[in-house]
Amino acid sequence: PDWRTFRSAPKLSEAGAAVLPAWAGSAVKRALNAPLTDEQCDRSVGRHCLGSVLGGGGACPTPNEPLAWQAQAAAMQRAALRASSGLPLLVCNDSVHGQANLRDATLFPHHIGQGCMRDEGLVEELGALAARESAACGINWIFS
Repeated sequence: PDWRTFRSAPKLSEAGAAVLPAWAGSAVKRALNAPLTDEQCDRSVGRHCLGSVLGGGGACPTPNEPLAWQAQAAAMQRAALRASSGLPLLVCNDSVHGQANLRDATLFPHHIGQGCMRDEGLVEELGALAARESAACGINWIFS
């Protein structure tokens, strides 16, 4: 994107504007909290009305396979939609090295190493691959 043309943040959508007044201060804090995922995370999502969860630091479902990741993300989404806010969940992951928490995943060099390659196309391709790998595991927001 051409950042020189960036003027201001986009206006809040009508749907977003309709949801915000219903959130009390404590609900916003819960929604913005992102605890690490674990085997009981779907229960925590519903009980605490969480808006996001963070995978990383070795957190992974058992067995550590794509289908288990998908099942865990789906269970958390169902819990989020049943919660009082009824909003979908942000399932976040630190994917700077790709979907590194997934067993047998391909790991990418850190960004400084990628930058040293001086190959913008390859760096963009690695970022897109990290996004696809993460999406295949049910992750809908990555830090990469």
